[in-house]
Amino acid sequence: MLSYAQIVRNRYLLHTLFWALSYYILLQHFSISNKITTIDQLFTALFHISIICAVYINLNFLIPRFLNKQNYLKYILSLIALFGLFYGIHVFTFDVLSELIFPNYYLIVFYDYIELLKYFLVYLGLTSLFVLSKSWIDLADSKKELAEKEKELIHNELKALKAQVNPHFLFNSLNSIYSLTLQKSDQAPEVILKLSSVMRYMIYEANEQEVPLKKEIDFIKNYIDLQKLRTKNPESVTLNIKGEIKDQKIAPLILIVFIENAFKHGVKGDTINQFIRINIIVTDTETQFFSENNIGKVDDTDQNEYKGLGLENVKRRLELLYHENHDLNIAHTPDTFVVELKISL
Repeated sequence: MLSYAQIVRNRYLLHTLFWALSYYILLQHFSISNKITTIDQLFTALFHISIICAVYINLNFLIPRFLNKQNYLKYILSLIALFGLFYGIHVFTFDVLSELIFPNYYLIVFYDYIELLKYFLVYLGLTSLFVLSKSWIDLADSKKELAEKEKELIHNELKALKAQVNPHFLFNSLNSIYSLTLQKSDQAPEVILKLSSVMRYMIYEANEQEVPLKKEIDFIKNYIDLQKLRTKNPESVTLNIKGEIKDQKIAPLILIVFIENAFKHGVKGDTINQFIRINIIVTDTETQFFSENNIGKVDDTDQNEYKGLGLENVKRRLELLYHENHDLNIAHTPDTFVVELKISL
């Protein structure tokens, strides 16, 4: 069975049903006796001529030209003129046309202009409502389709952005593990487990739009521990976490870009006062992230990279996922780089 929305979308079916129903109702209304006669059928058919003309002039000309463009005064004035035309066609139909088409029948209009105005307003009101209903349904469908496309676009874009998280530390971590194994260090098994955990999280667990905050922070801890293996002064890297981690959730890999950049530039180069300070404060409704690092001696390529895709991508992700529910501030001086981020969970 066709739904209302399906009927409204089918222009020809809708119009046919409407005029068939209109003819049936007016036929019953105009019939003098309980038995429908030929003259009743002819009178009803002729009565529809002026109505149909008025309806389609309104639908195809007045509504698109005036009402849809919010020219309400012109629309009202045009309706007054249309009623004059409607009344003229109605009188012509019964005074002239009926005599030419049906000379053997005596058809006369017995409605004055006040009664005809009622028919005019009812039919224009009903048909305008149908047209507006179709517009509303089309608009709702368009919004739904647009929302689905935007959702798909955001999903694909987020996948691409997450894929751009630089995995170069994997090779460096493997080199560190190789060095530990050569030294027969007791740290090697633990480091291998941490690397395995990091890779498992990035490849399998970070595919959701949101992940438990605890998993994200565990990932950050393991990532930092692996990066410290390559740092000449591991004690210069600090991570402080405050607050109670419960069932809060966060977008995966949203913080790692800042941390990765801090390691890439905070401990790189021959600097004396190298440092990385990372603070994460967790509440039931908000996560605050703070990172500060020195800027080492990097070449022009690294400097451009520092200002490049990584930070732009994370900004884009924050906009897509959190909109107004985040506050990001980045301060870049010749010697330090500071990131402050607040996310409402």
